[in-house]
Amino acid sequence: MKVLKSKDGKKINKFISIFVTLAIIVGLIISGPVSAITLGITDVSDTTPNEATDVTFLGKIDLHTPDIIALQNVTVEISNGDTCTFDLNGEVLT
Repeated sequence: MKVLKSKDGKKINKFISIFVTLAIIVGLIISGPVSAITLGITDVSDTTPNEATDVTFLGKIDLHTPDIIALQNVTVEISNGDTCTFDLNGEVLT
């Protein structure tokens, strides 16, 4: 291949550089997005509650990391601006 042949090797180096760059980009695209935390809400008691109706649910937090994270509480922010803070056993703090 005449394109790859050069006395000083510049064209060969350029070809190798392009190939490696494309391989890295393709690898990043294939690996997809990474998620360190997964939040989930299940077991909702009433999906269409009326005002002043109690709703219970189970919240789950999965941390996808080998690191130790010192969680102390979880705060739920409701769409009207109210917030509720719970400890890790589900007891209401505020």
